[in-house]
Amino acid sequence: MTANEVEATEETARAIEAHAERIASAVYARVYTDPFWDARFGKRGHYHTERDGNYHLSYLAQAVRARSARVMAEYALWARGMLVPRGMCSNHLAENFGMIRDALAEHRIAGHAGSILDSAARALDYEDGAAGAIARAAAAVAAALDDPAVPLASSRDWRQHLSYLADAVAAKRPELFADYLGFLDRWQSAAPPSAAIRSRLSAALADRLAPDARDEVQRYVVAA
Repeated sequence: MTANEVEATEETARAIEAHAERIASAVYARVYTDPFWDARFGKRGHYHTERDGNYHLSYLAQAVRARSARVMAEYALWARGMLVPRGMCSNHLAENFGMIRDALAEHRIAGHAGSILDSAARALDYEDGAAGAIARAAAAVAAALDDPAVPLASSRDWRQHLSYLADAVAAKRPELFADYLGFLDRWQSAAPPSAAIRSRLSAALADRLAPDARDEVQRYVVAA
């Protein structure tokens, strides 16, 4: 790197650190515009969401200084391993990185921080096995099932459902998906959605997965 590039990189990293609390607070506020978070995590979620945002920004500053997308990608995979067993899904983490990217832009923090965050989000996409097959089919399935007039049935909702399913398959823990659907039924107790989610996912994925992946995924959907 040239001296100017080194200086610009350090300036970006320092700007992230200087604005970290404000950015984390802004992302926290945006996250909690979605009632899912209060319903899913209650009061403890407020503390952890803002704290985790500061962790994300700390690692981002490290990645910027190192000019290494890999630093942030490895952190993203570690964070997933911590957060998924606590009730989140990979898609939540990827969305959070996108919110941080947008907040950085609002604070006029340039450099390559945005591309590092995008790379970290992509690192969360499963590649192998049945979880990888779900990840590759997710965009098409979510678009096909999109029905914003129905609660928990927009394309964004379906991406979330699929992310929970892929995480459960990757971890070989069917109870993760079952717990998520159980929460949705308790939250939307007037019209529990889990049966419809299982049925529609089962049909949509059956048309898009190879037989071996389809059979494995169906076991997780039925077990839920």
